[in-house]
Amino acid sequence: MSDYNFQKNPFKDILNQDNIATFIGTADTEITKHHSSKNINYYTFNLKVKRLSNAYDIIPVMLNERCYNNIGEDIQGKKVYCSGEVRSYNEQYYDNNNNLRYHVKVFIYAYDITVNVADDSDDINHVHLSGYLCKDPIYRLTPNKKAITDLVIAVSRKYSTNKKIDYIPAIAWGTNAVSASNISKNDRISIIGRFQSREYTKNIGDRIMTRTSYEVSISDLIIDCSLRNESTESRLDNQKEES
Repeated sequence: MSDYNFQKNPFKDILNQDNIATFIGTADTEITKHHSSKNINYYTFNLKVKRLSNAYDIIPVMLNERCYNNIGEDIQGKKVYCSGEVRSYNEQYYDNNNNLRYHVKVFIYAYDITVNVADDSDDINHVHLSGYLCKDPIYRLTPNKKAITDLVIAVSRKYSTNKKIDYIPAIAWGTNAVSASNISKNDRISIIGRFQSREYTKNIGDRIMTRTSYEVSISDLIIDCSLRNESTESRLDNQKEES
C-alpha cells in the first residue's frame, strides 16, 4: 500500500506522475456490473471517505474484471484501500423534448483494491494531477468575499493507445484561487488535493433534478506558464467537438 507525505513536500517524487488517486474508506455499496467493452466486463461501487470536517465524500469507483475477480462482490461496509486514476466520460441522456444531451461523469478507475483494511485506519483522500488547462479559469468571489477559481484540467491517460484525454474539474480557494486565476488555456499545472462530491439541483424542462458533481479540491499547486502545450491545443478542441 503506497502513501505519500503530502505535508512536508507535497510534490516530492510524484512530479513525473500525471494522475494518482489514493483512498482509504468504507464501501458504501456492493459491486455491480457497469458495462462491457472489447469482451472485458467493468464493475462499479461507491466508496465513502470521511473528511476532516466529519462530512463524507461518496466516490464512484470503477474496476476491470481482473481486479473484480481478486476481491469479489461482497464488500459493502468493509474498509477498503483503493489506488488508481481520476477519469471522465460523457454520459448521454435525453431531456423532456427528447433532445440528446451530455453530462460529464468523473470517477476513479482503480488499479489496486485491498479489502478488509484495519478498521482503525484513518480515511485517506489524496489526488495528484498534472496536465494542461483546456479553457481559461473562472474566478469569482463568494458572498462572504472568499476567492474561488474553477478549473478544467486535461490529463493524458498513461496507458491509452489512442491518446485519450480526461477532462477533470478542479476548484481552488483563497490564495490558490488567486494564483490559479492568473493562468490561461494550455498552461501546464500540477495540483494536489482531494476528490470531493457535491449535490446540486438543476432545472431540466419542467423537472428539477438532483445530481452529484465531482471535482478535485486543490490544497497545493504548481504553475508553469512557460510550458504551454500549443501542440495539443487542436487535439483538445477536436476531442471536445467529438464528445
